[in-house]
Amino acid sequence: MENITLSGLESTVLFLLGIAAVLVSIEKGVAAFNSLFKKKTADREAAQDARLTALEGQVKSLSSRLEKGDSQFVKLRSDIGELLAVQNVVLMHMISGNGIETLKKTKNDLDNYMASR
Repeated sequence: MENITLSGLESTVLFLLGIAAVLVSIEKGVAAFNSLFKKKTADREAAQDARLTALEGQVKSLSSRLEKGDSQFVKLRSDIGELLAVQNVVLMHMISGNGIETLKKTKNDLDNYMASR
């Protein structure tokens, strides 16, 4: 310890400060790189979230429309069944010329169906 000079002490302190400055610069560079990368990732995730939200809304709307269409198809199938039954009775009447009571009953059934529809 006898050979420690002011110049040597200054050199040692400056060397340690230089090392500290390099370490701080590296840390700040890594932090800047990470924040830039994370920002891009966050922006992409936000865009994907917005697209998914829009798609979920469309799926909900389309599902609702499909359910409504399905229920209308059920009603339409029932209506067609009634029309076929009526047409069958009318054709049988036209073929045979009788069956007036069957026509009256079918007319009554059709009126009841139409009233309950």
